[in-house]
This record gives sequence, structure tokens and C-alpha cells, in this order.
Amino acid sequence: MELIRGFGRALGNMEGRGFSCCHGDKLALSNSFQDSTTRKLPMPKLVVTSAEMKDRTFELVEDRISVGRLPENGIRLEDKAISSHHAELNRKGEDYVVRDLNSTNGTRVNGQRIVEQRLIHGDVVCFGHIELQYFSSSKTAPQPLPELNKKTVDLSSLASGTPTQKPSTYKSASPFQKHRRNTTKLVLQIAFFALGLIALVLLALFVTHIVGVQ
Repeated sequence: MELIRGFGRALGNMEGRGFSCCHGDKLALSNSFQDSTTRKLPMPKLVVTSAEMKDRTFELVEDRISVGRLPENGIRLEDKAISSHHAELNRKGEDYVVRDLNSTNGTRVNGQRIVEQRLIHGDVVCFGHIELQYFSSSKTAPQPLPELNKKTVDLSSLASGTPTQKPSTYKSASPFQKHRRNTTKLVLQIAFFALGLIALVLLALFVTHIVGVQ
């Protein structure tokens, strides 16, 4: 009996801490805890930072949002530098991809003119000269570049003119190296033989000339 009473008190304490007993053997989280875990993250948005429309905010809800000067655009920017249909935003995952629609004054992201680019939290987007900042709950960061393989040539040594050291076991892979050495040796031998032959001919001519004079 004492064991059963102790088990009942333990269940009562668990209910007081936000747990409830269900079907005699399952514990369920309280509704307030479930609500906090299923709460939706805020939608991405564009906030105008240019003086002409400063602090004007555009919540990004639709999968495709057009940007331009005309009233039918999802994001209407009433400025002469904005084309009638300037650009569009397309949802990709939790963020958006901005695509320029051959506008007259172009679309820029962080100062670089683009045709199409995925936006990440904090990006500055310019349609014409109207500047907006992109805010997103995903806060996706660009992926770092992969590390260079250790066997990759050291570019800094090439730039400074310092040759990279070869390993002590390094051997030339050229199949012509031995043949080239043999050819060089043969040429030198022929050259020495030719020089000796010329010397003998000259000596013979000299001796013949001396004998003829006498």
C-alpha cells in the first residue's frame, strides 16, 4: 500500500510541473509548452532604408512576388528609376531568390549587379537606387570554401619566385632522361674524334710542306 501511495504522490508532483498522465502509462507535455514549440517563426521581409521611403516594410508571404513601379506589383516602388516590372522574388526554402527582369537600372545585392541571386539575412538589395534590407529568421550563412589539399602547389611561393622544395625521394618520371644522357655522351665522343682527325690532317699537311721546302 505504501508503495502505491508513493507512486501516486510522484504522479501528482509531475502534474504540478507541467506534465499530465494519459492512459495510465504516457506523459504528455502541457499545452503551454506545446504552443511554444509550434510557434511560427516571423516571415522574411524587406525594409526600405532609402530616404524616399525610409522604414517602409514589405512582408514576404507569397511564393512569387513581383517588384516594380506599377500598381499590380506585389512590391510597388513609385520611383522613376524603377521599371514597370523591375524584378521578382521567388521563395526557395525559408528564403527568397531575387531575379532581375531586364530592368533599365538593374538590381544589385550588396553593391554587385546581379541577374539572379539567393538572399540571406542582412543582404542589402537595390532596385534602381531604392535600397532595401532583407531580414530572415533563417539567418543562413554562406558555406565556407573547402580547405585546399595539402598536395596543392603553394601559390605564395610561386608569387615570390621561391621554388617549392622537392621531396628527398623525388625522381624524374621522364622516360627520355637516360636516353638523353647517352645521346649527349655519344655526340661528345664523335666531336673529340673529329677534332683529333682534323689535327692529324693538319699535322700531315704541315710535315709535307716542310719536306717540300727542303
